[in-house]
Amino acid sequence: IATVVGFLVLSQIFKHLSGRSQNLTLKTFGGLCLALMAMNQAFFALSPEHGWDINVVLPLHLCSLSYLLVGLNCFLKSKWLWEITLFLGVVGGIHSMLTPELTNGDGWYFLSFYYFKHGVILFVPILQYQIWKYSLDKRSWLRVFIYTNIYMVFTLLVNRGLNHFFPEGNPANYFYTWEPPSANNPLIQGDWPWYLILGDVLLIVHLVLIQLAFKLLTRKKKTL
Repeated sequence: IATVVGFLVLSQIFKHLSGRSQNLTLKTFGGLCLALMAMNQAFFALSPEHGWDINVVLPLHLCSLSYLLVGLNCFLKSKWLWEITLFLGVVGGIHSMLTPELTNGDGWYFLSFYYFKHGVILFVPILQYQIWKYSLDKRSWLRVFIYTNIYMVFTLLVNRGLNHFFPEGNPANYFYTWEPPSANNPLIQGDWPWYLILGDVLLIVHLVLIQLAFKLLTRKKKTL
């Protein structure tokens, strides 16, 4: 609730800024996002309780990658990156906030950063849409689906390599392509690889629904 309220307030603040101030504030916020991710890595490296584990702390989960791309795109203003982060942010942000997978524990630091990160990937691409006036074309959802599947294969190979060369401790499970997440989400069903196949089918449904929602939103704005 705090995450949603916080970003709704941020959206209202942006509405009252000039175009130049909006972009400057967005760059400042993007810099903050990237700095927090770097601080998170430093926290693990310096923490005697947790430690920096290559199998766990790399920002290779899809939501972590989306978070980095959102922060980076606050500077680049790339329509291509915006398209990717919009789709993946809505899907990953909503599901992750409703059924969280707190792999590092539920201490105040991890819980705060978790919800801030997923709030960023859910709301900032929508905020960028309001500022930059970008739009989706009819193949946007398909491109994001293809990119996601390419990344899924990439993380599967990364997990396989890390689990081979660093077998001690926690297994590498980036993007949950090695084993299913333990989140209490009814859409996650079956063992490997069936939960991935089902996830791919459901991803198509989510992407198409987002595409249709933005098409209706754009059409409504044009009629106003």
